[in-house]
Amino acid sequence: MPKAGPLCRTKPADATRLPADPPRVRTVSCVRSRPADRPPLAGHRYGTAPRWRGGCKIARARASAISPRQERWRHPSRVDGLTRRLAGPRESLSYTLLGSAERMISAGYYVTLWKSEPWVGPPGLTVSDCLAHMAPDWWGLGWTSSGPNSDPLFEAARFGVTQAQLPALQSWASAAFDAGEFLYPHAFRDVGTAQECARRLPHPGVRLLGLSFTESVAARLLETFRPAHQGSGPPGAYECVAESRPPAAGGSLRGFEIVGYVPTGQFESHRCHSLEADFRAKLGVDLNGWGLVDAVEAAQRCADYVNALEGHTCADLWLPGQSVEYER
Repeated sequence: MPKAGPLCRTKPADATRLPADPPRVRTVSCVRSRPADRPPLAGHRYGTAPRWRGGCKIARARASAISPRQERWRHPSRVDGLTRRLAGPRESLSYTLLGSAERMISAGYYVTLWKSEPWVGPPGLTVSDCLAHMAPDWWGLGWTSSGPNSDPLFEAARFGVTQAQLPALQSWASAAFDAGEFLYPHAFRDVGTAQECARRLPHPGVRLLGLSFTESVAARLLETFRPAHQGSGPPGAYECVAESRPPAAGGSLRGFEIVGYVPTGQFESHRCHSLEADFRAKLGVDLNGWGLVDAVEAAQRCADYVNALEGHTCADLWLPGQSVEYER
Protein backbone atom coordinates (compact mmCIF):
# COMPACT_ATOMS: atom_id res chain seq x y z
CA MET A 1 0.00 0.00 0.00
CA PRO A 2 1.31 3.46 -0.83
CA LYS A 3 2.76 5.42 2.03
CA ALA A 4 1.61 8.87 3.06
CA GLY A 5 4.07 11.50 4.16
CA PRO A 6 3.44 13.62 7.26
CA LEU A 7 2.42 17.21 6.95
CA CYS A 8 4.64 20.17 7.72
CA ARG A 9 3.78 22.22 10.78
CA THR A 10 4.70 25.88 10.71
CA LYS A 11 4.38 29.03 12.77
CA PRO A 12 1.77 31.63 11.78
CA ALA A 13 2.98 34.15 9.25
CA ASP A 14 1.50 36.40 6.64
CA ALA A 15 1.68 35.28 3.03
CA THR A 16 2.33 37.81 0.34
CA ARG A 17 0.33 38.45 -2.81
CA LEU A 18 2.07 37.41 -5.97
CA PRO A 19 3.23 40.28 -8.17
CA ALA A 20 1.81 40.60 -11.66
CA ASP A 21 5.06 39.31 -13.12
CA PRO A 22 6.57 37.16 -10.34
CA PRO A 23 10.29 36.38 -10.24
CA ARG A 24 11.67 33.01 -11.15
CA VAL A 25 11.43 30.50 -8.34
CA ARG A 26 14.24 29.22 -6.16
CA THR A 27 13.55 26.82 -3.32
CA VAL A 28 15.35 24.95 -0.58
CA SER A 29 15.17 21.37 0.55
CA CYS A 30 11.94 19.75 1.65
CA VAL A 31 11.39 19.39 5.40
CA ARG A 32 8.90 16.54 5.10
CA SER A 33 10.96 13.76 6.61
CA ARG A 34 9.20 10.45 7.05
CA PRO A 35 9.93 8.93 10.49
CA ALA A 36 11.34 5.44 10.07
CA ASP A 37 9.32 4.15 13.04
CA ARG A 38 6.01 5.75 12.02
CA PRO A 39 3.21 3.16 12.24
CA PRO A 40 1.24 2.35 9.07
CA LEU A 41 -1.68 4.54 8.10
CA ALA A 42 -4.81 3.31 9.84
CA GLY A 43 -7.44 5.54 8.26
CA HIS A 44 -8.03 8.83 6.54
CA ARG A 45 -11.42 10.22 7.45
CA TYR A 46 -12.34 13.05 9.76
CA GLY A 47 -13.50 11.35 12.92
CA THR A 48 -12.53 7.76 12.00
CA ALA A 49 -9.22 5.97 12.44
CA PRO A 50 -6.27 8.20 13.38
CA ARG A 51 -4.27 9.87 10.62
CA TRP A 52 -0.74 11.19 11.03
CA ARG A 53 -0.49 14.95 10.69
CA GLY A 54 2.78 16.43 11.86
CA GLY A 55 2.87 13.89 14.69
CA CYS A 56 -0.73 14.47 15.84
CA LYS A 57 -3.80 12.29 15.40
CA ILE A 58 -6.91 13.80 13.85
CA ALA A 59 -9.93 12.88 15.94
CA ARG A 60 -13.48 14.10 16.10
CA ALA A 61 -13.87 16.70 18.83
CA ARG A 62 -17.56 16.03 19.20
CA ALA A 63 -18.85 12.44 19.27
CA SER A 64 -22.55 13.31 19.10
CA ALA A 65 -24.83 15.21 16.73
CA ILE A 66 -23.34 13.57 13.64
CA SER A 67 -24.98 14.59 10.38
CA PRO A 68 -26.01 11.99 7.77
CA ARG A 69 -23.06 12.80 5.51
CA GLN A 70 -20.62 12.71 8.42
CA GLU A 71 -22.04 9.30 9.32
CA ARG A 72 -21.51 8.15 5.75
CA TRP A 73 -17.87 9.21 5.96
CA ARG A 74 -17.47 7.29 9.20
CA HIS A 75 -18.75 4.24 7.31
CA PRO A 76 -17.61 4.87 3.73
CA SER A 77 -19.02 1.57 2.46
CA ARG A 78 -22.45 3.21 2.72
CA VAL A 79 -21.65 5.82 0.07
CA ASP A 80 -24.28 5.30 -2.63
CA GLY A 81 -22.95 4.60 -6.09
CA LEU A 82 -19.30 4.83 -5.06
CA THR A 83 -18.34 1.47 -6.53
CA ARG A 84 -19.98 2.37 -9.82
CA ARG A 85 -18.10 5.66 -9.96
CA LEU A 86 -14.76 3.96 -9.25
CA ALA A 87 -15.32 1.46 -12.05
CA GLY A 88 -14.05 4.04 -14.51
CA PRO A 89 -14.53 7.54 -15.92
CA ARG A 90 -17.93 8.25 -17.41
CA GLU A 91 -18.42 10.04 -20.70
CA SER A 92 -18.42 13.83 -20.67
CA LEU A 93 -17.89 16.62 -23.15
CA SER A 94 -14.36 17.15 -24.39
CA TYR A 95 -12.70 20.12 -22.72
CA THR A 96 -9.11 21.29 -22.61
CA LEU A 97 -7.23 24.49 -21.90
CA LEU A 98 -4.24 23.18 -23.81
CA GLY A 99 -5.75 22.64 -27.23
CA SER A 100 -4.41 19.07 -27.14
CA ALA A 101 -6.22 15.91 -28.23
CA GLU A 102 -6.64 14.68 -24.66
CA ARG A 103 -9.38 16.20 -22.58
CA MET A 104 -8.67 17.35 -19.05
CA ILE A 105 -10.31 15.85 -15.96
CA SER A 106 -10.79 17.92 -12.82
CA ALA A 107 -9.12 16.85 -9.58
CA GLY A 108 -10.93 19.53 -7.56
CA TYR A 109 -10.53 23.18 -6.59
CA TYR A 110 -8.32 24.39 -3.76
CA VAL A 111 -8.28 27.56 -1.65
CA THR A 112 -4.66 28.23 -0.68
CA LEU A 113 -2.44 30.72 1.10
CA TRP A 114 1.30 30.50 0.43
CA LYS A 115 3.42 29.92 3.51
CA SER A 116 5.98 32.63 4.11
CA GLU A 117 8.56 30.72 6.15
CA PRO A 118 12.08 31.11 4.68
CA TRP A 119 12.45 27.42 3.83
CA VAL A 120 9.42 27.58 1.53
CA GLY A 121 11.06 30.00 -0.89
CA PRO A 122 9.58 32.79 -3.01
CA PRO A 123 5.81 32.79 -3.53
CA GLY A 124 4.35 30.56 -6.21
CA LEU A 125 1.22 28.55 -6.92
CA THR A 126 0.64 25.10 -5.42
CA VAL A 127 -2.01 22.69 -4.20
CA SER A 128 0.43 21.13 -1.73
CA ASP A 129 -0.25 21.73 1.96
CA CYS A 130 3.50 21.37 2.48
CA LEU A 131 3.95 24.76 0.84
CA ALA A 132 0.58 26.45 1.39
CA HIS A 133 -2.05 26.72 4.08
CA MET A 134 -5.35 25.24 2.93
CA ALA A 135 -8.88 26.38 3.69
CA PRO A 136 -11.10 25.45 5.32
CA ASP A 137 -9.22 22.34 6.58
CA TRP A 138 -10.13 20.89 10.00
CA TRP A 139 -10.26 24.27 11.73
CA GLY A 140 -13.04 25.48 9.44
CA LEU A 141 -15.47 22.65 10.19
CA GLY A 142 -16.00 23.13 13.91
CA TRP A 143 -16.34 19.45 14.85
CA THR A 144 -12.77 18.15 14.35
CA SER A 145 -9.34 18.87 15.76
CA SER A 146 -5.73 18.05 14.93
CA GLY A 147 -4.84 17.19 18.52
CA PRO A 148 -5.59 18.01 22.16
CA ASN A 149 -3.93 21.43 21.95
CA SER A 150 -5.19 22.42 18.51
CA ASP A 151 -6.56 25.94 18.21
CA PRO A 152 -8.90 26.77 15.31
CA LEU A 153 -8.63 30.49 16.06
CA PHE A 154 -4.87 30.28 15.58
CA GLU A 155 -5.30 28.63 12.18
CA ALA A 156 -8.16 30.88 11.09
CA ALA A 157 -6.11 33.97 11.89
CA ARG A 158 -3.66 33.02 9.15
CA PHE A 159 -6.44 33.80 6.67
CA GLY A 160 -7.51 36.99 8.43
CA VAL A 161 -10.60 35.36 9.97
CA THR A 162 -11.44 36.83 13.38
CA GLN A 163 -12.95 35.11 16.39
CA ALA A 164 -16.28 36.78 15.63
CA GLN A 165 -16.22 35.60 11.98
CA LEU A 166 -15.14 32.02 12.61
CA PRO A 167 -18.50 30.52 13.73
CA ALA A 168 -20.24 31.65 10.54
CA LEU A 169 -17.41 30.23 8.42
CA GLN A 170 -17.53 26.92 10.30
CA SER A 171 -21.29 26.69 9.89
CA TRP A 172 -21.00 27.31 6.16
CA ALA A 173 -18.08 24.87 5.67
CA SER A 174 -19.76 22.12 7.68
CA ALA A 175 -22.92 22.49 5.59
CA ALA A 176 -20.82 22.33 2.40
CA PHE A 177 -19.15 19.19 3.72
CA ASP A 178 -22.47 17.54 4.53
CA ALA A 179 -23.77 18.44 1.06
CA GLY A 180 -20.75 16.86 -0.61
CA GLU A 181 -19.50 20.16 -2.01
CA PHE A 182 -16.40 20.30 0.20
CA LEU A 183 -14.49 17.00 0.26
CA TYR A 184 -11.89 15.59 2.61
CA PRO A 185 -9.32 16.92 3.15
CA HIS A 186 -9.07 20.09 1.03
CA ALA A 187 -10.92 19.68 -2.27
CA PHE A 188 -14.01 21.48 -3.50
CA ARG A 189 -16.10 19.67 -6.07
CA ASP A 190 -17.03 22.79 -8.05
CA VAL A 191 -15.43 26.18 -8.55
CA GLY A 192 -18.47 28.15 -7.39
CA THR A 193 -18.35 26.72 -3.87
CA ALA A 194 -14.58 27.26 -3.75
CA GLN A 195 -15.08 30.90 -4.76
CA GLU A 196 -17.61 31.35 -2.00
CA CYS A 197 -15.10 29.97 0.49
CA ALA A 198 -12.33 32.25 -0.80
CA ARG A 199 -14.58 35.30 -0.49
CA ARG A 200 -15.08 34.52 3.20
CA LEU A 201 -11.32 34.79 3.84
CA PRO A 202 -10.10 38.40 4.19
CA HIS A 203 -6.40 37.78 3.58
CA PRO A 204 -5.39 39.33 0.21
CA GLY A 205 -2.94 36.50 -0.52
CA VAL A 206 -5.62 33.81 -0.79
CA ARG A 207 -5.58 32.03 -4.17
CA LEU A 208 -8.13 29.76 -5.82
CA LEU A 209 -6.60 27.00 -7.94
CA GLY A 210 -8.11 24.27 -10.05
CA LEU A 211 -6.10 21.09 -10.56
CA SER A 212 -6.73 18.79 -13.52
CA PHE A 213 -5.05 15.88 -15.27
CA THR A 214 -5.07 14.62 -18.82
CA GLU A 215 -7.33 11.63 -19.35
CA SER A 216 -4.44 9.15 -19.49
CA VAL A 217 -2.83 10.56 -16.32
CA ALA A 218 -6.19 10.46 -14.51
CA ALA A 219 -6.65 6.82 -15.52
CA ARG A 220 -3.24 5.98 -14.08
CA LEU A 221 -4.11 7.67 -10.78
CA LEU A 222 -7.42 5.79 -10.52
CA GLU A 223 -5.88 2.43 -11.34
CA THR A 224 -2.86 2.83 -9.04
CA PHE A 225 -4.80 3.81 -5.94
CA ARG A 226 -8.06 1.90 -6.44
CA PRO A 227 -6.89 -0.94 -4.13
CA ALA A 228 -5.94 1.56 -1.41
CA HIS A 229 -9.40 3.16 -1.47
CA GLN A 230 -11.48 0.03 -2.07
CA GLY A 231 -13.92 -0.51 0.79
CA SER A 232 -12.94 2.66 2.64
CA GLY A 233 -14.09 5.41 0.30
CA PRO A 234 -11.72 7.76 -1.52
CA PRO A 235 -10.60 11.22 -0.42
CA GLY A 236 -11.79 14.27 -2.31
CA ALA A 237 -9.15 14.53 -5.04
CA TYR A 238 -9.58 10.89 -6.02
CA GLU A 239 -13.35 11.19 -5.93
CA CYS A 240 -13.25 14.23 -8.22
CA VAL A 241 -11.05 12.41 -10.73
CA ALA A 242 -13.32 9.34 -10.62
CA GLU A 243 -16.28 11.53 -11.56
CA SER A 244 -14.46 12.44 -14.81
CA ARG A 245 -15.77 16.00 -15.01
CA PRO A 246 -14.02 18.67 -17.08
CA PRO A 247 -12.46 21.65 -15.27
CA ALA A 248 -14.51 24.82 -15.05
CA ALA A 249 -14.08 27.41 -17.77
CA GLY A 250 -13.03 30.97 -17.08
CA GLY A 251 -9.72 30.51 -15.29
CA SER A 252 -6.19 31.55 -16.24
CA LEU A 253 -3.79 28.76 -17.13
CA ARG A 254 -0.61 29.11 -15.04
CA GLY A 255 1.26 25.93 -15.97
CA PHE A 256 1.80 22.40 -14.66
CA GLU A 257 2.71 21.40 -11.14
CA ILE A 258 4.43 18.05 -10.66
CA VAL A 259 2.32 16.67 -7.83
CA GLY A 260 2.86 13.57 -5.75
CA TYR A 261 -0.39 11.91 -4.67
CA VAL A 262 -0.66 10.24 -1.27
CA PRO A 263 -3.61 8.03 -0.21
CA THR A 264 -4.96 10.62 2.23
CA GLY A 265 -5.85 12.80 -0.75
CA GLN A 266 -3.09 15.36 -0.25
CA PHE A 267 -0.45 16.39 -2.74
CA GLU A 268 3.28 16.81 -2.57
CA SER A 269 4.90 19.27 -4.98
CA HIS A 270 8.13 19.22 -6.96
CA ARG A 271 9.08 22.32 -4.98
CA CYS A 272 8.84 20.36 -1.73
CA HIS A 273 11.98 18.52 -2.83
CA SER A 274 13.86 21.32 -4.62
CA LEU A 275 13.75 19.44 -7.91
CA GLU A 276 13.91 22.48 -10.16
CA ALA A 277 17.72 22.22 -10.38
CA ASP A 278 17.45 18.61 -11.57
CA PHE A 279 14.73 19.54 -14.05
CA ARG A 280 16.98 22.23 -15.51
CA ALA A 281 20.25 20.29 -15.54
CA LYS A 282 19.01 16.84 -16.55
CA LEU A 283 15.86 17.56 -18.54
CA GLY A 284 16.41 21.08 -19.85
CA VAL A 285 13.14 22.24 -18.23
CA ASP A 286 12.86 25.59 -16.46
CA LEU A 287 10.05 26.70 -14.17
CA ASN A 288 8.01 29.75 -15.10
CA GLY A 289 7.35 32.72 -12.83
CA TRP A 290 4.66 30.82 -10.93
CA GLY A 291 7.04 27.96 -10.08
CA LEU A 292 5.34 25.69 -12.64
CA VAL A 293 6.25 23.96 -15.89
CA ASP A 294 4.81 25.55 -19.03
CA ALA A 295 4.21 22.58 -21.35
CA VAL A 296 2.42 19.30 -20.66
CA GLU A 297 5.07 17.26 -22.50
CA ALA A 298 7.87 18.75 -20.39
CA ALA A 299 5.79 18.26 -17.25
CA GLN A 300 5.34 14.58 -18.07
CA ARG A 301 9.10 14.16 -18.47
CA CYS A 302 9.58 15.78 -15.07
CA ALA A 303 7.01 13.48 -13.48
CA ASP A 304 8.69 10.42 -15.00
CA TYR A 305 12.02 11.61 -13.61
CA VAL A 306 10.64 11.98 -10.08
CA ASN A 307 8.89 8.59 -10.23
CA ALA A 308 12.22 7.02 -11.11
CA LEU A 309 13.73 8.25 -7.83
CA GLU A 310 12.03 5.24 -6.19
CA GLY A 311 11.30 6.08 -2.58
CA HIS A 312 13.41 9.20 -2.20
CA THR A 313 10.30 11.41 -1.99
CA CYS A 314 7.25 11.50 0.26
CA ALA A 315 4.83 10.22 -2.41
CA ASP A 316 4.65 7.02 -4.43
CA LEU A 317 3.16 8.41 -7.65
CA TRP A 318 4.03 11.74 -9.30
CA LEU A 319 1.81 13.27 -11.95
CA PRO A 320 1.76 16.41 -14.11
CA GLY A 321 -1.20 18.47 -12.91
CA GLN A 322 -2.54 21.44 -14.83
CA SER A 323 -2.90 24.49 -12.57
CA VAL A 324 -5.59 27.05 -13.43
CA GLU A 325 -6.19 30.11 -11.28
CA TYR A 326 -9.72 31.46 -10.86
CA GLU A 327 -11.00 34.81 -9.64
CA ARG A 328 -12.03 34.88 -5.99
